[in-house]
Amino acid sequence: MNLPIYQIMNVKSAQLEDIAAILHEDLNLRRPVAYVLKTLNLDEQREVIGVIENWFETHQVSWRYPYPVFIISDFSDAIGHMPVFTDIAHLPRFYNQKDVKVTVKETQVLERNRLLQQEIKNADSHEMADVIKEYGINHKKIWYLVKEADFYEQLLKKLRAKVNG
Repeated sequence: MNLPIYQIMNVKSAQLEDIAAILHEDLNLRRPVAYVLKTLNLDEQREVIGVIENWFETHQVSWRYPYPVFIISDFSDAIGHMPVFTDIAHLPRFYNQKDVKVTVKETQVLERNRLLQQEIKNADSHEMADVIKEYGINHKKIWYLVKEADFYEQLLKKLRAKVNG
């Protein structure tokens, strides 16, 4: 069982047949994927990004989960919906782990994750995107409220210290 670390896939050709060969339904089921388009010229990179996004849309597969799909390109900003980075080093560090031998307990956890990923794969990606977005908005609200509460606590401590001091 593999740990969920980046699977780096170098795209060497902008031909539709070559791109179709690297896209499949279980692509991001077990680990996050990063497509490196640096060997292509800028027009080909833009075209390949569009083809990859269209593939995910037409096949009703989410590039967001169970693991995200990233694109490494010379474009510094996103052309479409998928995240585009200029270098592998700029990818989120969360999945930058060393591939090590896992323990029995870790294998059991990974196996349970695999079963949960199957459930996620069978879910409607558009409906799940809305649920995840709402979940994120609620967490942001909580974060702002906690930040405000912390500010007031610090202010109260300073006022008490001034009164008692």
